[in-house]
Amino acid sequence: MRKEWISLISLCLGGCASVQLDTPEPLQVDIHMKVDVEQKGGDAKNKGETLSVAEERRMLSHQVQVLKNDHRVGEGADGTLILKEIPKDEAYADYAKTVVTKENGAGEAVSGKSSVGG
Repeated sequence: MRKEWISLISLCLGGCASVQLDTPEPLQVDIHMKVDVEQKGGDAKNKGETLSVAEERRMLSHQVQVLKNDHRVGEGADGTLILKEIPKDEAYADYAKTVVTKENGAGEAVSGKSSVGG
């Protein structure tokens, strides 16, 4: 029985032994990395090429939304923009007409519809 107690005590004391986990010098890691950054479609704007229909519609979306919020423009049943109220300011009226014309032209190019004879 005495041998059992001695082995039990030695096992418990042996389990409390400290183990060194740190290294004498910090680990050094060499990392080599190459990053290629590309901008798609960036050259078209710089060279003066025209925007694609989708890009033009995306660029016009904010202007169209502002005109809708001002209740100057509405959408017809076929999805085309309609100038409901012509602004009194002539410059703003020209701007609204231009936005409506561009958006309707871009929408026709996407859907393949033509407004001739409308």
